[in-house]
Amino acid sequence: MVMRLRVVTDANTSETEIEVSEELKLSSLVLLVTSQWNMSGSLCDFTITANGKEFAANDDSTLKELSIKDGDQLILEKKMLNNLLRSIVPQETVRNELLVDCSSSSGKYQTLEQRLQRAATAFPECFTKIPLLYLRCNLNGREVLALVDTGAQTSIISFNAVKKCDMIDAVDDRFRVEANGVGGTRSSLGRIFAGDVLISGMNIVCSFDVLPTDVQDADIIIGLDVLTKNQAVINISERTIRFENLGSATFIRAEEADKLKPFSETPNCERV
Repeated sequence: MVMRLRVVTDANTSETEIEVSEELKLSSLVLLVTSQWNMSGSLCDFTITANGKEFAANDDSTLKELSIKDGDQLILEKKMLNNLLRSIVPQETVRNELLVDCSSSSGKYQTLEQRLQRAATAFPECFTKIPLLYLRCNLNGREVLALVDTGAQTSIISFNAVKKCDMIDAVDDRFRVEANGVGGTRSSLGRIFAGDVLISGMNIVCSFDVLPTDVQDADIIIGLDVLTKNQAVINISERTIRFENLGSATFIRAEEADKLKPFSETPNCERV
């Protein structure tokens, strides 16, 4: 989920509104803001307050885990030395702990910090969750959620979707394969040949390897076999896909895709 936050300094000398994912780490958010404001210092030099609670700027918890919500105001403060030194801890001990925690003299830390700063400026998208490429489709008269995946060599369908689309008889179990992917190796249950998938009025003929479990929170994955066959062109900036001589379709928004959960075990092919 994307949310909008307002970030200000403790002295109200700077403020900004930023849209980020709730899965963004607090430390990454602070890095984005301090880079935007050209504030010097490492994450260890800052604290951030949200809803009356103070957090260390190098906290790697996500915004969701810290109960930071859409519309919240966050106050960024740079620590003063007297705030860092606690009276109950000897000054030299605190100094040594700070040196260990921040590793300011470490060449490795400095290199990592430089890379982090550069990423925040040149590639801030790496700190957010980029939406995947989903399409609303129709298979055998049933609405399905399809993920377009250029990293998938073949197209895939979950067995749950096969059952709900009433296509069990179309599964040819003579063509069982071992499917290798990011999630590991899984044995397929067979293959469906020449299934008609309707995408924005276009009839795309697809063949699917049938896997026993859901595939990346989608009913089907449209892989390179179908994309290559139809000379598909993906336009990331416009979030569209064009199939040669057939037409084009628009990828749906992440919020819409979240509502189209994979088929569940309910009668009459109803979604829950």
